[in-house]
Amino acid sequence: MELPPKKKTSLVWKALGGVVAGGVAFLMVGGYLADPEPVSAPDRTITLEVSSLPRMTGEQRTEYLATLSTIDQGLVVNEDRAVSRGESTCLDIRQGVPEGQVLKNLEARITEGNATVKVEGAALILDAVKAWCR
Repeated sequence: MELPPKKKTSLVWKALGGVVAGGVAFLMVGGYLADPEPVSAPDRTITLEVSSLPRMTGEQRTEYLATLSTIDQGLVVNEDRAVSRGESTCLDIRQGVPEGQVLKNLEARITEGNATVKVEGAALILDAVKAWCR
């Protein structure tokens, strides 16, 4: 019994079959090497109680703004912003941030407004914050 003659497969079909087989193998191996469950980032949510945020009383606000105006009138152009910066500085103090860093933070906060305050001015403002921040 004679076998029928083999059909000649073109070189293009052989190459295409190799590419497909290689792609399937790559996907299978990649699936085994990949981590089946992605690692999620740690939860870095910080929760602050509203009661823990420092707030000035009306009298403290008046005294604080008066002190700032003696340092530089530009500090009190926007009173709400000045008070907010002071409360943020108080929060730094309450969180135990080292005083040198508190001064740097304060200098950066205050300089964003209508005044430019250097280290000496920042130290005076810090004293004003400490007068009411407990």
